[in-house]
Amino acid sequence: MYCEDLKSTNVEKGKRYIINVGSIGQPRNGDSRLSFGIFDVDRWEYEHVVSEYNIETARKKIIDAGLPPYLGDRLLAGV
Repeated sequence: MYCEDLKSTNVEKGKRYIINVGSIGQPRNGDSRLSFGIFDVDRWEYEHVVSEYNIETARKKIIDAGLPPYLGDRLLAGV
């Protein structure tokens, strides 16, 4: 069930799934947007959310906190 544009799908009880939802910050897939998943246990539905966020502000906060600059820089490229 792999799909780049997956927004939501029903999940069948009794089946096993591996869901890699991505990350909010420090992505490794070349997509700098935030990515996370929501699993509704009442409806047995999974929703994948991808959205823009203020990367420059996040990058500045990382650098201002004294963390290595490469941690902030990699947000720009999504790697």
